Amino acid sequence: MEVLVDGSRTSPDLWLESKTMPATAVPAVSPEEHRVAQALSLTDEEYARSKYAIEKTRLQLQVRAGRLGEFVNALFESKQSVTRVRRVWFNTYRGVYRVDLKSESSEFQVAIPEDIADAVLDGGSVTAITQMESLLAVHIALPSAARAS
Repeated sequence: MEVLVDGSRTSPDLWLESKTMPATAVPAVSPEEHRVAQALSLTDEEYARSKYAIEKTRLQLQVRAGRLGEFVNALFESKQSVTRVRRVWFNTYRGVYRVDLKSESSEFQVAIPEDIADAVLDGGSVTAITQMESLLAVHIALPSAARAS
């Protein structure tokens, strides 16, 4: 399963972590990043700290998107469906997970709002799980042998 994150953002905690980390731990900037920092009227250190926080958040979001894909796969497996997740793509600007699905004979996409995914992943909210099942219900493909009987 491929997992992608499009866009950027960071949490207040990671922003604070990047601002308070020792200067010796701040990653170096490339010549291109130096030019971008200058264009933004930032020092190299300010730019590097911001980049650190955004990149760390992106990695956390990738892990989260992977967990969502695993949850969706498990949901399909529990229904004896042959549908599986090919890709989870989180768009930070829209706050939507695009889940690319594949069954024996077709491929399709489902958009899962971030708030529903968060409720499922963070607490297993029954309401959110029901909402997610509703979004996915139309794509629960049974194996060919099961449909033929």
